[in-house]
Amino acid sequence: MKVKSAKHLKMRTGEYVNGVYCYGYTTGKNREMVVDENTAPIVRLMFEMASNGNSTSDIIKELHKRNIPTPAQYKKIKAKNYNLDECKYWDKAQICRMLRDEQYTGTYIMGKFQKQEVGSNRVTMNDESEWYKIPNHHQEIISQELFDKVQTVRGKRKTPVKSTLQYPLKSKVVCGCCNHTMCYKHKFNHTFQCRYTYHDETEPCYKHKINESDLHAVLFEIISKQAEVILNVDSLSDVDKIKIKTEHTAELEKQIESYQQEKRELYEQLLMKEISTDEYMQQKSKIDVLIKNITAQYNQSKQEVDQTMLDAQSKSQATEIAKAVQKENTLTQALADMLIDKVYVYPDNRIEVVWKIKDFCTENMILATA
Repeated sequence: MKVKSAKHLKMRTGEYVNGVYCYGYTTGKNREMVVDENTAPIVRLMFEMASNGNSTSDIIKELHKRNIPTPAQYKKIKAKNYNLDECKYWDKAQICRMLRDEQYTGTYIMGKFQKQEVGSNRVTMNDESEWYKIPNHHQEIISQELFDKVQTVRGKRKTPVKSTLQYPLKSKVVCGCCNHTMCYKHKFNHTFQCRYTYHDETEPCYKHKINESDLHAVLFEIISKQAEVILNVDSLSDVDKIKIKTEHTAELEKQIESYQQEKRELYEQLLMKEISTDEYMQQKSKIDVLIKNITAQYNQSKQEVDQTMLDAQSKSQATEIAKAVQKENTLTQALADMLIDKVYVYPDNRIEVVWKIKDFCTENMILATA
């Protein structure tokens, strides 16, 4: 409580610094917020373009045209980590947050978020009335007039209230090239499109898309075929297999117990001096070899019984799923949630399915008809 109280007191006076600052600023000698001369011009460019009515897409195209590294790439460059393949494209949401950030006008802002509980990494955003704001706290990158103009220009654009869409393959369709989840477009034609490389014509998945109906048709066709195979297989013999293997395992267990009893009796004969030590060691060695061999057979037989029971349970589950598939005539939300983990789509219309149920389908690679 004392630490938290002291922290908030420093926030009120603008003295609290954490050394982690937004793009355009860097850490000074005393951990203060200073302008980063390498990235500040990029921030000014964004605000100037936005004030002239350019959209976030226009800004992204210009940044890509100038080959400007993203914030994540810039951090890697500063850390001399030159593996820049990840996070190499600017994101619309990222630019929108930057265009709304008053810190670029020199305003100190703290207390935006708070942890839900002690020790947790989950945070919630506080109401703006609870933020700590101090104007003219640090050097500005843009003027207050430019910031206000951008908010006015962007405020004229009405952002429609997005409803939560529900569709069978939600968050399951992934681009096979860049491994990013493909965006679902439902306004004009229902398609999945890779938006990660939307502004880079050199990428193999540039404007890569696939129709939802074609993808559904291919997936449901392979699921239906597998359901037919499952229902046509006679699984009644599994009960007989389990019974035979269980009886065999029990017989081996009896043999092990019999030889162990024979060893005990042999030892008693040694104690009663009915046999010599040499005779005891010779007979004991023979029994030990027999016990070792039968124990190995017993362990293998027990594993086979366990595996057969698991296979029988899996077949039973697969049979229930196959019956559910037969009741449908298209890919439904229930079937997708039950069977499909991910669908990787490649630009050559090839798709690869990762099934939730192991080995549900023998065909992992499918040629799409789209």
